[in-house]
Order: sequence, then structure tokens, then C-alpha cells
Amino acid sequence: MTTPLAWAAALDAYETRLNAVRDALASGDLAGVPPFLPPDGLGTMPSVAVERAVALLERSRELERLVDRALSVVADKLEQRPTQPAPRRASRLDVTV
Repeated sequence: MTTPLAWAAALDAYETRLNAVRDALASGDLAGVPPFLPPDGLGTMPSVAVERAVALLERSRELERLVDRALSVVADKLEQRPTQPAPRRASRLDVTV
């Protein structure tokens, strides 16, 4: 059986992760944010949690858009980067007889 408290705790954990993503995006280090794993057995969301869940979903979608834009900027910079020839390897010629 699902309780409103279980859903409140799950939404709290999700909000904490969204805050971590926001902070990581600001610092440029998204790799350190672990994925959100909802608890098992939550069941159907109680009606008292729907409004908060929808608000968190919108925050999540906005963060996704920000991450997509950041990835696009990086991809553009990589495409505009001048290519350099491969470094020349040192060669040795043994001239001793």
C-alpha cells in the first residue's frame, strides 16, 4: 500500500537530485550526479502529491533543455576547432658502420 509520506519522500529525493543537476550544470561537472532511482513499491501517486510532481517535472524538463544547450555549445566549439596534423614521430637513423 502506498502512503502519501512515501511519495513525499520520493519527491524530496527527486528534488534533491534536480538541485544537484542544477549545481553541477553551473560548475560544468555533470558526470558526478548519480541517476535518480525511485523507491520500489510506490504504487499509484496520491492526489495530494500530483501538483508537486508536476512542478518537479517542469523543473526537470527545463534542466534537460539547459543541458541540451550546453552540449550543443560544446559540439559547436569542437566542430570549429582547427584541426592539427598528427604530431610527427621522431625518427632515428643508425649511421654507424
